[in-house]
Amino acid sequence: MSNADINDLFSRLADQAAKPAQFDMSQVTSTPIEGRGSAADDRIRVRIVNGKVTEFDVQHPALRLDRTVLCAELAKAVNGALETYQTNMVSAVQNRTDFGALSEDLRDMQAESIQTINAYTDRMMEMLLEARKRDE
Repeated sequence: MSNADINDLFSRLADQAAKPAQFDMSQVTSTPIEGRGSAADDRIRVRIVNGKVTEFDVQHPALRLDRTVLCAELAKAVNGALETYQTNMVSAVQNRTDFGALSEDLRDMQAESIQTINAYTDRMMEMLLEARKRDE
């Protein structure tokens, strides 16, 4: 097993590990995923669509609240929108993910990595034996 083979294996593993970071919502659904949250008796409303805040509505009566209360209510509305967005996102991903294929891919990678490591350790043992013979 050459260094190039080992580097190739690590490169492919890194590519697989990076895939979740490159996740494209269009692969899951063509319908936008959204989350909504509200607070202060619906006087503060937040809407998140595909991970971006698209609506942040604070009605005038809410602005009369004490600053501490207003901040808490703003946080409550944003957190509510994030929570529903995350729930809807997980639901969309779970409905479209082929866990059977994913498991098979992982088994294949595991088998290939075991073979690669075995070949690498065998070659290391050969090199150690050759070095020992030269020292004798």
